[in-house]
Amino acid sequence: KCDPIYHKIKAELLELIDINQNEPAGYQLQTKACLYKVISLLERYDMFTDTIKDEGYSVRTSKTEEIKNLLLYLRNHYSKPVSLQDAADLMNLSTKYFCTYFKSIFGISFIEYLNHLRIEKACLLLYTTNLPIMEVGLEVGFENFSYFIRTFKKIMNQTPKQYRTSKISPVDHT
Repeated sequence: KCDPIYHKIKAELLELIDINQNEPAGYQLQTKACLYKVISLLERYDMFTDTIKDEGYSVRTSKTEEIKNLLLYLRNHYSKPVSLQDAADLMNLSTKYFCTYFKSIFGISFIEYLNHLRIEKACLLLYTTNLPIMEVGLEVGFENFSYFIRTFKKIMNQTPKQYRTSKISPVDHT
């Protein structure tokens, strides 16, 4: 296939493979960024969902709009408590089906996604501010400090303090 979109997606996927083979510092966020780019390209070129064309109107046959609304909601409310029920309600799904649906779309659970988003924001705060680490955790929505430290270390392979002292820009690994 010779579509320009094909080459763009192929380039992102090749970068994704390279990142995950070499595992540079912050490779998890780079992986996430590549996946977002692919999803964005698919959406931009209307290849992400099935559509039905009827007399000039395009009707989406999937929950794309609900997913967009959910992701926007999470981007705007990650620092507050966000329950599974809140997310399921935004998608007009039961919590049980929402969990299955979300994982089928993103490959990770809703909680894992929310934690990755919060850690991404924590990295930015650690890099750009001198806020105490405990306050950074609270600012990004972690109510339990030890859970914040464990989650940060699991995702970033280092503690928030190690991250802050390494001075790796969040842009360098996203």
